[in-house]
Amino acid sequence: MTPLEVSSDSVAVVALEPEPHLYAQFDGLIDTVRESNNQDVVLDFCAVGMLTTSGISRLMRLRSLLDGSRRLILCQVRTAVKGVFAVIGLDRVLEFAERQDDALSAIPPISQWCNAQSRGRFRGPESLLVRSVFLGKRFPAKARKYVTSTIDI
Repeated sequence: MTPLEVSSDSVAVVALEPEPHLYAQFDGLIDTVRESNNQDVVLDFCAVGMLTTSGISRLMRLRSLLDGSRRLILCQVRTAVKGVFAVIGLDRVLEFAERQDDALSAIPPISQWCNAQSRGRFRGPESLLVRSVFLGKRFPAKARKYVTSTIDI
C-alpha cells in the first residue's frame, strides 16, 4: 500500500494503486480521516484502470466522512473510470481535476485564509466561519460555499 503523502498541513495526496490494493488504501485513508478531519484530500487515479462497486462504496464513504467541511478532489482519472462515474451520476457529485497540480491549485492555502482574516476582509458571522476552518471544526457545506465565495483568491 502506498503511504499517505501529505503535501501540506491542510492537504493529503494519495496516489492510488490498482485493485485489489485500492481497497486497503481506501480503508487506511478512511481511518486517517476519522482520526483527524482537518485535511482536504486529493486522490490520484493515474494507476487505476477499473473501479468496482466495492471501490465506489469506499470512495463514497470517504466523501461522506469529509462532511462538506473539507474537499475531495479526484485527479488523473482514466476515461473508463470516468465513464463509470458518469453512468451512475457521480460525475456531478465528485470534483475532478486533470492533473495533480491542478487539484492542488484548486485548494487555497491556509495562509491565504489567514491573510484575508488579518486584513479585516471578514467582519461579522463570516469571520467566525473562517476561524472554524483554522481550528478544523466542521461546519455545513452551505457555510463553506459562502465563505469560499467571499474570499478573493
